[in-house]
Amino acid sequence: MHVLILGGSPRHFGGVETFCSRAIAALGEHAPDIDARHGGTYTAYLRPRTLPQMVRGMVDVVRFRAEGGGLVWLQWVNLPDLAYILLARMLGLRVLVTPHLGSNWRSQRSGLLRGLSRWLLGRAHAIALLAPTQAEEVALPANVAQTAITTFLPAAILAPMATPTHDGPLRLLHAARLSREKGSFRAVEVAAGLKERRVPFTLEIAGSADENTFAALRRSIAEAGLEAEVTLTGWIDPDRLSDRLRQSDVLVHLSTIDSYPLIVLEALACGMFPLVLDLAGARDIVGRFDGVVVPQDDAVPGAVDALAATSTEELRARGRAQMQPLRDRLGWPAATAQLAGSLRETARAAPQRLPAPSRA
Repeated sequence: MHVLILGGSPRHFGGVETFCSRAIAALGEHAPDIDARHGGTYTAYLRPRTLPQMVRGMVDVVRFRAEGGGLVWLQWVNLPDLAYILLARMLGLRVLVTPHLGSNWRSQRSGLLRGLSRWLLGRAHAIALLAPTQAEEVALPANVAQTAITTFLPAAILAPMATPTHDGPLRLLHAARLSREKGSFRAVEVAAGLKERRVPFTLEIAGSADENTFAALRRSIAEAGLEAEVTLTGWIDPDRLSDRLRQSDVLVHLSTIDSYPLIVLEALACGMFPLVLDLAGARDIVGRFDGVVVPQDDAVPGAVDALAATSTEELRARGRAQMQPLRDRLGWPAATAQLAGSLRETARAAPQRLPAPSRA
């Protein structure tokens, strides 16, 4: 079975691109009958000058069809991504779509864009949800079958590891593609609140961003007098991020846009305690494992109160307690079996693979 996994933009490497690469690795290891490769949609921060890159992504779909076709598994992040559904259907390809967005995304806040998204999704053959809460956040068509899959944690994080043992001040970590929407500036505000409460701590802010965002974060840190407590690290290779997670105690993830934040699961798998904003996906993760959910309209005071009211020893113990249960439930063999079932079910009615065009 041949699968083209469509999603993301290599020039803006982030969560979707990482998800695609891990899915390919997991399928290769645990479902060798499924031949999967990745193609970008090139829709992130789409502008007239970047349209040729999106055209390149569409040419890749046409090439996939010319080589014999199969199933297109589309990762939906924004409205332009859904144009690939129409292209794939025109080419006679089966289409499975997985949402990677939530209720606060522009395409879901606007009634017009939400309706258009639902109509385009109605052209797909099936929708694979990463979590049941996505159906609460995203406008989905009633006429398209839904199936359940789960995310793929990094292999480095799932590798055997000793139970973390830390002492000293509370170690906070914020790891994301840094922005206001991702909660990067709220993390600084939480640090300022803890310093005002005289709670001993350190905070590392790790992730990529444009220079304007880095400059604004540096100003926020300096204005709050947090140079001694807060470190702005920059981008960390995903395979090395596990080391940071194992060395930290609490993940501060007050993002307003993550539908189902992978970093929260990664942190739990490394023995960290997550602190998240009250969104459906993050709330679902905390409900299944452990953590603190703070209200959207009172996020920073709620986070400061929660951390100041709980001892560092208790936060560390609660994080460690969830490490093995999460690994047992979200390991690659189980996640791959679930994904492979969804892919095969969607492709079941597809025609036989066509012969490749002759080169004579």
